[in-house]
Amino acid sequence: MNKVEQKTGMVSQFFSCIKNIWLDRRIPTRDRWVIAVTTFLIISPLDIIPDVIPVIGVVDDLILISFILDYFFNRLEDSIILDHFTFNKNYFYSFKKTIGNICKISPQHMLHFLWKYKKPESGPQGRIRDVN
Repeated sequence: MNKVEQKTGMVSQFFSCIKNIWLDRRIPTRDRWVIAVTTFLIISPLDIIPDVIPVIGVVDDLILISFILDYFFNRLEDSIILDHFTFNKNYFYSFKKTIGNICKISPQHMLHFLWKYKKPESGPQGRIRDVN
């Protein structure tokens, strides 16, 4: 298997993971909408900064993806995400740490303006209960 096939397989696994999380009934409706809208923004040709602008065009996409993933890492229990995460568990925790570090160097006011999240309390049977 060449590198292109490997990368394509990883992207396919990632979107399969996102789809399965979206279908999980433990995820509140608000978070499902966040998944749907942000997935559209990621795959859409519409951009805040066009990708034709070298470096900066890609950076805005990476920051957006980091914000989205940070939202879910802080909003949902790890066990819910890991139920659908098809990669190695250690990879998940290092990925989560990396995303957290990217968000620490990103403009915090943007992160708080976009999400205004609080870590929800667990309800019965590991379900997420909305506290907002």
